[in-house]
Amino acid sequence: MPAAPAPPKDSRPRASLTVEGEETGAVATPPYPTGMEKLAIRDRIVDNSAPIRECYEKRLVERPRCRAGWWRGSTSDQTAR
Repeated sequence: MPAAPAPPKDSRPRASLTVEGEETGAVATPPYPTGMEKLAIRDRIVDNSAPIRECYEKRLVERPRCRAGWWRGSTSDQTAR
């Protein structure tokens, strides 16, 4: 019986480290905030968003076409379609 051909030589380097015990399952997400925690998060966002709202309002005055629906050709004085 002829000898089996030798497997092709792999030119890639061999791994020098093997990781064992790493779980591949989904990572648990933290619980959704409720009650007072949810209200505190909302208050912080509202309290710290004034500069963003002011900037947006300023841009709306400068460029009225920034309003929602500008891609459909509507203007600020037209009613929503």
